[in-house]
Amino acid sequence: MNRDEVALPSRFDRRRKAGLTQEEVADLVGVSPRWYNRLETGAPGACSDLFLDAVAEALALDDTERHALFVHAVGRQPQPRPHVLPSGGISPHFAELVRRQPLPAYISDTAWDMHLYNDHAVGHMPWMKSVGNVMIWALAHPQARLQLVDWETKWARPMAAQLRVAASQHKDNPRLAQV
Repeated sequence: MNRDEVALPSRFDRRRKAGLTQEEVADLVGVSPRWYNRLETGAPGACSDLFLDAVAEALALDDTERHALFVHAVGRQPQPRPHVLPSGGISPHFAELVRRQPLPAYISDTAWDMHLYNDHAVGHMPWMKSVGNVMIWALAHPQARLQLVDWETKWARPMAAQLRVAASQHKDNPRLAQV
């Protein structure tokens, strides 16, 4: 598929529907209004994946619209998005790093809640989409006992110890106490 076969719906109609000016979108994605205008008007230029993903995020594009944006701007389909969970707050640079890992990769917080993971991680650990917490899955879900070899000695005991240490170091963390 090439650029001529994919058209963005009404040439960035999503921006207008959201009531955003080109200047506002440029500010959201951290570029000059002129640079952003070049993207919308189809002027040739080198667009990074980070820039295009920032545009997709600012305009709340779905996967089909994001695909069209990449084909329009750089003539190829995008890499899969990293999965960002609602608690977010992950730097775009870390998100890109996690996405590019050839092996399962994720970022979790002090309470072991998942904040970001790549497609490889979901392929190996599909529970991430539903459970969202490493400790809860590993220690409380029956599937963990089947998937983790020598679950009791090599996984449950060391992870429970990690959980106890973290709880003693972060007594003011209500989520960690809940876990």
